[in-house]
Amino acid sequence: MLGLAATARPGAILLLPLLLVPSGGRKALRLLPALLPILLVWCVNAIKGDPGVIISSQGGINLYLGNSPDSDGMTAFAPVPPDGLTVRPDNVWSASVRGAPAGASESGVSRYWTGRALSAALDDPARWAALTAWKLFLLVTPAEIPGNYDLYYMRGPAPALRFLLAPPPLFLPFSLLLLLLPAVLAAGKADKPDRTLTAWVVLLLAGVLPFFVTSRFRLPAVPFILLLYARRLERSRPRIAVLLAGVVLAGAASFASRGLVERAGVNMPFQDALAHAGEGDMKGAEALFLQSLDRSSLRSDLSMNRVEAMHNLGLIAARRGDLDDARGWWLAALDCSPGFMPSLEALDALEAITAGRVR
Repeated sequence: MLGLAATARPGAILLLPLLLVPSGGRKALRLLPALLPILLVWCVNAIKGDPGVIISSQGGINLYLGNSPDSDGMTAFAPVPPDGLTVRPDNVWSASVRGAPAGASESGVSRYWTGRALSAALDDPARWAALTAWKLFLLVTPAEIPGNYDLYYMRGPAPALRFLLAPPPLFLPFSLLLLLLPAVLAAGKADKPDRTLTAWVVLLLAGVLPFFVTSRFRLPAVPFILLLYARRLERSRPRIAVLLAGVVLAGAASFASRGLVERAGVNMPFQDALAHAGEGDMKGAEALFLQSLDRSSLRSDLSMNRVEAMHNLGLIAARRGDLDDARGWWLAALDCSPGFMPSLEALDALEAITAGRVR
């Protein structure tokens, strides 16, 4: 199972040493079942033409995103390619290929960005150490940091989430783990199962730390945390003072996590607007595109689909016949990104129409 998990989440490779922990002979034989799926994936990659890719070719760019001078420790931003063209923030792989040496293989692209990440850390060790400390906090923050989706935003269209997930400042349910942490630590001496569960938690979280941290990347550790909590709390009833310490810890962490979700590089209104537009609901799409502009304004260092939202607002305006409004939106998009081809092409087509030269 561990080998299969590694093919989906390569960071699980860090757990392989745990297979050598139990006493007894022939420890290395315990690794074979876990290594087999990894070797099979490696063979497939080699047959496809790139033996340098063991599991995934995106490790290098993800390492760079988590350690570059522009990293905030939680956002999968697309590095600006040399040609300066705008790339959507979620199109990370495309941007990484453009930024790597021309003609590089997938493993070559990964090695290039790995080198960039290591250089960034070595060039400014103090900055890298501070960033790593920040990512340690992100691993234990009660906030559910958005990755591909913002769970707090999804509470709107998914009513079940309203009962399962409390928004800031409560940050439930993860803040409950922090509230109970002092009681878990005060529950006496750890036995061997406790230490094993702790090792699983630490290694799973350690596999995330070199990259960037979102709630879905720390999620695999949660079942082991719950098992550890259940074992520890079963043996000791927490005292009032310990529970009060937990309340203080959870409250302080929630206070320190203010604004984290809003600053994460996920613009859910934009994605929602695309869905409405695809279903023909242009009025709803327009409202959401406008909302996405407000969302993107929270991060001046990232596009967060701001340019694409402006372009789509222009398309909606043109569709209802408001060509002046459409021109204004496309010019605004080009003001943010002068090389944005869709808006350039739209303006060319608009000028042709207004001049009576339909192309």
